[in-house]
Amino acid sequence: MAEKKKKNQSGQTDEIDLIPTVKKFGKLFGCMLFGYMVGYSNMSTWWLSVAAFLWIVRDKNRLIQQRRLEFERAVAIDEKNIVKYAVQDLPCWVIFPDTERAEWINRIFKQMWPFLGEYVKTLLKNKVESNIDQVMPDYCKGFRFEKIDLGSVV
Repeated sequence: MAEKKKKNQSGQTDEIDLIPTVKKFGKLFGCMLFGYMVGYSNMSTWWLSVAAFLWIVRDKNRLIQQRRLEFERAVAIDEKNIVKYAVQDLPCWVIFPDTERAEWINRIFKQMWPFLGEYVKTLLKNKVESNIDQVMPDYCKGFRFEKIDLGSVV
């Protein structure tokens, strides 16, 4: 049989598959045979160095690709938590798009509101009062805004 069952210390059975073990042995044997043939034929050890270098580069690339694939799987399974932990300073509408879409603009208005109030006050005093005096001089003579307050943002 290709499978062999072995009991571990806790009494459970572990399945050991012989096919990967045989493949690993075959690769190792092939490398050793290649090294022997290079030495037997009096070739330069440069070929062994090149083969070892290529082998290491291939293994590193395979490891990088495997890690990238694991990360992509994790993102596909739990995208919200991955994004939350990867970037801590995202706006709320990115992290929770269904519930808090307008919170970011509320923060902007909260910071901007006092300056906006002063701008509107200046605009009404300088532009609107003079325009009303020019357009309707008989009806609204001496039209002035006494108090301009846009309120406060809580």
